[in-house]
Amino acid sequence: MLILGLGDIIAAGLLMSRVYDIDIPILIIMAFAGYLLLKGLIFIMDIGSLVDIVAGALLILSLYFGIPNIFFFAAAALLAFKGIMTLFARF
Repeated sequence: MLILGLGDIIAAGLLMSRVYDIDIPILIIMAFAGYLLLKGLIFIMDIGSLVDIVAGALLILSLYFGIPNIFFFAAAALLAFKGIMTLFARF
C-alpha cells in the first residue's frame, strides 16, 4: 500500500504541474493517468477509486483541452490527502 500512496502523491504533483505550466513529458503524464485509471478500476468498490478515475481522466483531458485550474486544485488536494492517509494507515 505504500507504493500506491506514493503514486497518489506523485500524481497530485503532476496535476499541480498542469496548473503552473511546468513542462512534464507527455509519456510520464500518460503513465500516471493510466496508473490512476487502472487503480480506480481495480478497486472500483471503494469510494476513493472515484477520485482516481476522475483524476486520471483529468490528466488525459488536460493534454488536449484547457481546463479551469479549480478542477486541478480540487483533484490534486483529494489525491494528496488520499495518498498521505494511505501512507499513515500503517501506523
